[in-house]
Amino acid sequence: MKKVLLIGSVIIAGLLAGYFSTPIYNLIWRPEVPKPAVVNRSDPGPAEPGGRETGNEYISKEAAVSAVKDFPPVETAIGLAKQNNFQLSFAADQEPDDTYPIWLVEVKEIHPERVPTIRYFQVDAVTGKVLDLQQEELKISGIGLGMSRQETASIQGKPLKTKRTYDQNRKQNIRIDSYPGLDIAFNAKGEVVKVTASRLEHRGPRGVKKGDSKEEVIKLLGRAGTVLTDLLEYRPVDGTATWFVLKFDSSGNVVELSMENAGN
Repeated sequence: MKKVLLIGSVIIAGLLAGYFSTPIYNLIWRPEVPKPAVVNRSDPGPAEPGGRETGNEYISKEAAVSAVKDFPPVETAIGLAKQNNFQLSFAADQEPDDTYPIWLVEVKEIHPERVPTIRYFQVDAVTGKVLDLQQEELKISGIGLGMSRQETASIQGKPLKTKRTYDQNRKQNIRIDSYPGLDIAFNAKGEVVKVTASRLEHRGPRGVKKGDSKEEVIKLLGRAGTVLTDLLEYRPVDGTATWFVLKFDSSGNVVELSMENAGN
């Protein structure tokens, strides 16, 4: 009997406590009061200033590693590993967060007789796209490194002016064709070795353009290999002495795009 009375007292006390708690009181007597929202990770939420949306569902670590394995330069490396009897290991080195929603994937070449070589690839944790630039993407206003002067003229037309100058780094004479906001430099063989753009209409890889903020650039291209106050420098994963450089003004917006092959 005492046990029954004790249990009954506990139940009544719980009901009274619930009755007089603010959420229960509002639920019964004040239905107009907004109820607490249930937050779902898949809810995209408000957009961040940099352009990404917070609260997105991120792809898994396994999916990020799989995306890197399917990335053409890595597929080539996998084939070379099989041919030359060395191994490749894959690991997620850094997990994404809302500030930097990127999976950083480590690819390690393990050779029997030398120190392992390690490379890192960036995977957008929302879209699953590998952000690292490939050589074939390295174009500004349709002009790519290695193109002939005839090819560039078929895209941009006749230049406004042309000049010849001596390039100290290459130790050779180069030709520079100039268009409004666009300069194209050719080596002694007549191949494009540098392109510089300073107008809005001349877009670079993945649409990067003058006026873009650093946050917008990183959203499209990932983090750069070289970062200075007024400069971001990217190197294609399948390039040699090639780079893509973005210069910024004091407000952090792109003022100039350039790409160069220093090997010619």
